[in-house]
Amino acid sequence: LEVSVGELLSKVPMFADLEREQFDSIIPYLAERSFPKGERIIRQGDTGSSLFMIARGLVSIVDEQQGQELGQLYAGDVFGEAALLHGTPRNATVIAITPCTLYELANERQ
Repeated sequence: LEVSVGELLSKVPMFADLEREQFDSIIPYLAERSFPKGERIIRQGDTGSSLFMIARGLVSIVDEQQGQELGQLYAGDVFGEAALLHGTPRNATVIAITPCTLYELANERQ
């Protein structure tokens, strides 16, 4: 299962009402990232300044402090919005369950 960049952007609440031309203006700022099975994508507690959109694959959201899985996300899902908007620490660790292709949108302040 794979999701297009335009479809991914439309699923991000802060971009949901944008016109097609506006989506197209964001695309150059997206970095395609690949992660093998088992790799940490983000680590709980790290300072974050980007969000990730899953184009392909399955990830696990883990609360490492509690030692439990909070859920799973797959193609079409988005994570890390709070870090992009507010620069807050990551509130969970995200680990690739399968090989994943993600698009990262980083804050300019990075």
